[in-house]
Amino acid sequence: MVKRLSVMDLPSFVDEDLLTEMIKEEISSVYLINTDLISNYEKFFENFLPDSIQYTCFVSSDIPITTIKNSLIKAKEPLNVKCFLSSKLPKGRILIILNRPKDNEKIPITQTNPS
Repeated sequence: MVKRLSVMDLPSFVDEDLLTEMIKEEISSVYLINTDLISNYEKFFENFLPDSIQYTCFVSSDIPITTIKNSLIKAKEPLNVKCFLSSKLPKGRILIILNRPKDNEKIPITQTNPS
């Protein structure tokens, strides 16, 4: 359902004009997701995606991009999400890129009280 990819795999799944924009970003991780078994995107993103401040999402043309973007925002608040359609992605696939925060951005830290 979820496959971790290398940054070197991006040209296989992302259109060239979008890829030139991505190279400027600091990429932490890349995930290719098969949506065939996902019934609730928000719950899926809550449980299966690592936390990050910035996500870039590429969606195949058969998946409603607004649904994916809204589900990501609800599941991983606070964050910055960019969503694009990619003609290179097979049907039913989402490519999610976790971007490293820039120097001036802080990563949210969850604190727990010692018991």
